[in-house]
Amino acid sequence: MASSKSRRPLMKLSIVGLLICVPLIFLMVRQQQPQTADRAAAAGAGKDCPEKCNCTVVMRKHSVKKNQVTCHGLSSIPDGIPVNTQVLILNGNSISKINDELKNLSKLEELSMVDNKLEKIGPGNLTGLSSLSRLYLTRNQLSNWPDLCDDVGSSLTHLGIDENLLTGSAAPDSYAKCRKLESLVLTKNTFPQLSNATLAALGAAGSLKSVKLNSVKMTALDPTALLPLADHLTSLDLSQNPDLPVEQVAAAFSAARFSNQFLGLTLKSTGWTELPDGFLPSGNFPSLDILHLDGSQKLSSIQPNALAGGSSLTRLFLNQCPLTSLDAQLANLRKLTDINLSGTRLSKWTPDTFGQPTLRRLYLSNAGVTTIGGLDGVSENPLPGLASLADGGLQLAGNPLVCNCSLLWLSKQLGSDAIRKKFYKLDQVTCRDQASGKSIKLTDCKPADCNSTTTTTATTTSTATTQSPTENPAIPGKAKLAAWVLPVAISAGVLLLAALMAGSVLLARRCSIRRQQQQFGDGEQRRSLVPGDEDDQQLLQVEESPFAFRGPVGLTGSSHWEKDINQSIRCACTTLFIIWLLMLTGTHFSRNGT
Repeated sequence: MASSKSRRPLMKLSIVGLLICVPLIFLMVRQQQPQTADRAAAAGAGKDCPEKCNCTVVMRKHSVKKNQVTCHGLSSIPDGIPVNTQVLILNGNSISKINDELKNLSKLEELSMVDNKLEKIGPGNLTGLSSLSRLYLTRNQLSNWPDLCDDVGSSLTHLGIDENLLTGSAAPDSYAKCRKLESLVLTKNTFPQLSNATLAALGAAGSLKSVKLNSVKMTALDPTALLPLADHLTSLDLSQNPDLPVEQVAAAFSAARFSNQFLGLTLKSTGWTELPDGFLPSGNFPSLDILHLDGSQKLSSIQPNALAGGSSLTRLFLNQCPLTSLDAQLANLRKLTDINLSGTRLSKWTPDTFGQPTLRRLYLSNAGVTTIGGLDGVSENPLPGLASLADGGLQLAGNPLVCNCSLLWLSKQLGSDAIRKKFYKLDQVTCRDQASGKSIKLTDCKPADCNSTTTTTATTTSTATTQSPTENPAIPGKAKLAAWVLPVAISAGVLLLAALMAGSVLLARRCSIRRQQQQFGDGEQRRSLVPGDEDDQQLLQVEESPFAFRGPVGLTGSSHWEKDINQSIRCACTTLFIIWLLMLTGTHFSRNGT
């Protein structure tokens, strides 16, 4: 019987092992099957792959697997491309024309022929590509629009023909058949004049959402040029056309009323010196979200009503523009969350400039800012929403700040950890000490000898913007007392609880000893048969010491009960001691401000 009992634990362990291992083996097999299938597919594809090509299964966007073929060192499109190819990459070859090599690739979704020598794509060149949605033809030698909508118009969504030799001719009428085309990239072609007819066919298709006409040497924009696209565009890029007059752009914006889905306008690196009133007409941009004017290195002035139509703007980029002041220009932009003025010449501003209640990020690095406060010696707060900025949302590095009384309000607010977190890399923000002329950290700026008006204004501003209900600088003694009393009181409570627990357990032990002594006799040893074999008889023993008491082993099971009690006491006492130690440590760090 003893041997059978000794085998029982082994049998139990075996059963548990099987229950754990079988599901794991099943999962491993399930995971291995797709990998094996992928390798088989890749091996099969590689077996039929044309010379100088690599046929693989790759992971694309959203973890979707695609059959991809990549070829190099070719002067023409090879024959024998697998019919299940979904992505074909022919970049960096010397291919000058497309014949009928692609006609059997009905599953092809993406074709990239960047950096080749294509001079023309005409009707029939893309016949059979019924699934083609993305076509990249960057840096070829195309002098005319690719005539392809008769072949792939029912599926094409993105067309990139940037950096070719297009010279401003209108898109062919066949582009009206590209009824799924959403994105068109014409960057670095030559479109000296954009007229209503240039994109009329694309407007007729009714699906185009994004157009990039940056760096196209545009010098003239017809007032009606954007009318065909205004109903369905979501973004427009006219950047890096320095010779395009701002008046013509403003006229085109006045003539076209964009839909609620138009969100992004990009006008980077223009040659403009000023944005005139009415540049963004009220009502013509009902949902405009992002405006890029950055990099316009001559733009030094924005008229008060220039951005009146941008009331829905949330992000405004004016970085690297030589602006010297901004006051009423941003007053109506009450939804702004991000303003980038890095690299400008904005030496000062008023409290209304950045008074947007939604403002979360303000970038002012390298902006020539000498003070963030009043210039008349009276310290005022030009950032009423400082406490509402996102953590790290204020960038001030690289400015020639001067530590004087105009920064008194900020010096006081920097005493709050919550305000310090609003600065991006605060330790890198420096200022010049007015007294010594030395460069010091902004956090070390402590203006002295400021008049009473300055002190009163700064204190009022600091209290209004940053003080929380639990902060009261007028009673530092009570704050210190509270910082000590609470931890000490809790520590005393923890120790008292531990003493009560230990006393209760000790009393329970002594009562248990007395009951055992009454039942078995003091110090007496007896033998008693436990149900089962005679070999299983156990010795019953009562001991006097409450901390060495083991009880009547085998009869009442109290030995296990006593061991559990011992272990529980140790765990409880250890836990209470650790809690007490952590509380004292936390009190020390909070008191020292770390």
